[in-house]
Amino acid sequence: MMNRVARVFGLMLLVLFGANAAAEDYPQGCVSCHTNTDDGDMRLNHMLQRVSHSMAGQRTLVIPDGCDRCHADADSIGGALSTLVHRAHYEDPVHEKFVNEFNGECRSCHAVDYETGKIGVKSGERNWQLRIAPPE
Repeated sequence: MMNRVARVFGLMLLVLFGANAAAEDYPQGCVSCHTNTDDGDMRLNHMLQRVSHSMAGQRTLVIPDGCDRCHADADSIGGALSTLVHRAHYEDPVHEKFVNEFNGECRSCHAVDYETGKIGVKSGERNWQLRIAPPE
């Protein structure tokens, strides 16, 4: 509960005091950062494959909006996407690279309208080709 309060408070501070310039560094959220680089393929289809995710991730066209068909809330098949993503980026020590190495922050994923105070989630087209599973 305290973690959730801290995140909400942090987002409120971004709305009140955040700088507009950094808000669009990652205009498509997940797919702006999760790319194929010299350090390795960090695209989400590869990452999901490593954790034995179903093929549904392969067929998802818009990330993360399309993930809601299975991750809309805590009672969904895979649990709430927001919980999974926040845990992976902020709580899991294996993934602390998001903050410490890549300087990730709330606005990397969240769009903030500084005039209205509304906060949304950035989405973009997947950055991988559809892969059809080989016949068994």
